Formats: sequence, C-alpha cells, structure tokens
Amino acid sequence: MTSFSGFHFQIIDQGVDVTKQARSPPKHITIIRRRKVKKHHYKKWKKKHHKLIKARKMRKKRNADEKVWEAMRKFTKLKEEFDAEQFVDEKLALARKGGWGIDLWAQYKEAQRRRSDAPDDEPKRSSSA
Repeated sequence: MTSFSGFHFQIIDQGVDVTKQARSPPKHITIIRRRKVKKHHYKKWKKKHHKLIKARKMRKKRNADEKVWEAMRKFTKLKEEFDAEQFVDEKLALARKGGWGIDLWAQYKEAQRRRSDAPDDEPKRSSSA
C-alpha cells in the first residue's frame, strides 16, 4: 500500500514488511506557510474591496481637512475679537494692583507733547574735523 497524498507508506522489500509513517512538517514551516496564506488572502480582499478602501481613505482625509479648517475658523474668530489696547490696559491695571506705579500711556503722551513743543530752529553743532 503506497500513497503519495496520505501519511502511511507500506514498503515490502525482499520479503520484509516495513511500515513507515510520514511525519507532519516542522512547526516553523507551518507558521511560514500560514503567514503566506494570510498575506495572499489579504491581497485578495484588497483587490475585491478597493472601492471601500478608497472611500475610507477619502473620508479620513476629508475629516482631517475639516478639523484643520475648524481650527482656522476658531483662530480667525479669536483674532477678530482681540483688542490690543484693552489687553494692555488690563495688564497694566493688574501691574498697578500689584504695586507698580508706571503709567505707560501718560509717559508716551508726555514724550509726544515734549517733541511737539520743542523748537524746530535749534542751532546745529559744528563738528571740528
């Protein structure tokens, strides 16, 4: 009884009956084969569902773009609502509350007044060279 697809082989040689049982392949070979089969099935699935994969990818990209645009709208709104003078006044009021007695706007206005009050016809200094 010989069989190439089965596991049992019966060898009769010179009147001696020897029964030999084929071993299953080693475990690491089975693991490699299973990995190849899985890879094959995955490729087959991708080929079958390529439209689904493309739709998912497009939806993911669209959602990411929408998040970016939402952040842009949020920052634009903050930019429009921001008032620099009010911000500085609030910070200065907080500083005065903490003990600082500096009034920057008064100092700025004083400097502007001094510049406008200064005579334009100052004598020029001569440089001796």
